[in-house]
Amino acid sequence: MSNRTGIICVVCASIAALLLGLMAWRMKKGRKEAPIAKVTVSEADEGEHYGGTVYSGTVTDVEGNAIEGAKLYILRYYRRFNAVSEAEGRYEMAWDVSKVPEPHRDIWIIARHEEKNLASATRVGAETRTQNITLLPGITATGTITDADGNAIENGTVYFAFTAAKGYITSFADRSRFAADSRGAYSVPFIPPENRYRVTFGAEGYGTEEIFFHTNDAVNGLVELRPAVLHKADEIISGLVVGPDGKGVANVQVFRKSAGQPSGYEETDADGRFTLSVCKGEVTLSAVVSMDGTFFAGRAKVASGTEGVKIVLEPR
Repeated sequence: MSNRTGIICVVCASIAALLLGLMAWRMKKGRKEAPIAKVTVSEADEGEHYGGTVYSGTVTDVEGNAIEGAKLYILRYYRRFNAVSEAEGRYEMAWDVSKVPEPHRDIWIIARHEEKNLASATRVGAETRTQNITLLPGITATGTITDADGNAIENGTVYFAFTAAKGYITSFADRSRFAADSRGAYSVPFIPPENRYRVTFGAEGYGTEEIFFHTNDAVNGLVELRPAVLHKADEIISGLVVGPDGKGVANVQVFRKSAGQPSGYEETDADGRFTLSVCKGEVTLSAVVSMDGTFFAGRAKVASGTEGVKIVLEPR
């Protein structure tokens, strides 16, 4: 064999190996891995599903009748894992519980059937695999949102939190915020019974208020909450957030931590300055930011209307 012929053979073999490798890569890319478990997901799902732990069972009412079409959510803090019960009330969904640290494995399944006004909250053990769900008649909470003078606040927000579980876990995974109407009135149905809730009220230009209630207070399935009174956030606090070196820090989140103050936060500008709308009274400010992988925080307690506040960040 000549040297030229040998070179041609080597080149051809290399090209063939390359083509075979490319075909194998395409086949692998196009091949879908078999799912760990069949998960029936509702259209409202916005969460991420993890394989590993499979929860399954049946959904029934108190008389033992199978309930098809019930929405189920596995809640752990703000994570959402949704499923819908199928024929004969069967459901199945998967989640890797190992992704949650051991001290925080407080897992609940919230189930609701809106058309039948049925709901439940069921605590699930970390080792549980089969969990049957019994839906009970749902509770409806009603009330009004007003200002300090008793005038209705239009389009105020109503936010429900499920207090039985560790952390702030909402009772409605697909909808945790509700709005009051033009008369300041609201009505929230399908609340899982036999539990305690924290309701936070707010509105644009106003502070907030929290009301706690237990569904055991319901009469004929209805809980009438006292009026939520919000105060105007018509005063200002302004100042500067600096780092350990005394220089202003940009993009720091500054929160109003005192009860009754507006929720949310404002960020500092490029020079580290901030301005907050607050309700009248003493306000605790909390500033937090992450820089170069280190978490920094600072606090200050001042009166509403104060200008020139200085918050010094320290590593935590």
